[in-house]
Amino acid sequence: MRTRQVHPDFWKSDSMAELSLFGRLLFIAMWSMADRDGLLLYRPKRILVEAFPYDGFRADKVDSAVERMKLLGMVRQIAAEGQDKTCLEIVNFAEYQSIHPKEAKSKLKDIYFPANSIELNVITGNPGEFPPASTSTSTSTSDIMSSSPRAANLDDVVESQVTEVIENFKTVTGKDRVSTKSPANRKHVRARIKEGASVDDLKSVANLKTRQVQSGDFKDQYLRIETLYNETKCQSYLAELDAIRAGTASAPHTLDYAMRCDLEFQLAENGHDGALRWVGGQKKELQQPLLKILSDITNTTEAAN
Repeated sequence: MRTRQVHPDFWKSDSMAELSLFGRLLFIAMWSMADRDGLLLYRPKRILVEAFPYDGFRADKVDSAVERMKLLGMVRQIAAEGQDKTCLEIVNFAEYQSIHPKEAKSKLKDIYFPANSIELNVITGNPGEFPPASTSTSTSTSDIMSSSPRAANLDDVVESQVTEVIENFKTVTGKDRVSTKSPANRKHVRARIKEGASVDDLKSVANLKTRQVQSGDFKDQYLRIETLYNETKCQSYLAELDAIRAGTASAPHTLDYAMRCDLEFQLAENGHDGALRWVGGQKKELQQPLLKILSDITNTTEAAN
């Protein structure tokens, strides 16, 4: 970590208002992780340890925040041939930081900024924003920008995520009559996403509460979009998920339900091998229970076939 400065315009930026408090703190922390050219390797788990060593957040929270920074034009993500990790460039880093002349030269610049590098999912900032819309950054990116895909509109991405969360709710709860297009339903989910909740966590809320309905720990009448995703209730359910994942939940059987929900999601999205990799990334004390649940799910599926 390096000593960096916070520009006064940061606090008044409309773009910063589009980030959650977690996202804003993460963005500031990333400046200290970046080298003199505003570059840092994109290693979510490492970034999480550096920025929030005592808070028990999960790496996917970093992923969600960084995706939003990319869409807002705050960072660029760069891939380079032969490299298994990508690199993040903080937009207009040199315009807001006074770098000490003795600070070491960037080791990443020559690796991630040859002509054949590819920039991933980027849009520029808005005039007057922090960082301002500008192509003059601490590193020349003209070759990279020429090969960049057309950037997605931020609002379109959020609306797509809202739809994904509601469709997951309908699938796991069996409530097919719930309207994906309902303005009221979309309003609740949209607000939680804009506050920084990840799509995976919002899906896990629906999965968890559905399991709890089946066990008698949650009433089916409350299994509704407006209940699960309203401002007050959703925060308590997300906190419940965090406690379950940390192994501090008061009800032992609830731990199994939440872990099973996450495992089912990983199995559906990434297959058995992907689920195993996900288990390996959890806390050591959780890995054995997770492996047992994975085995139970696999055996049940094989028996059904």
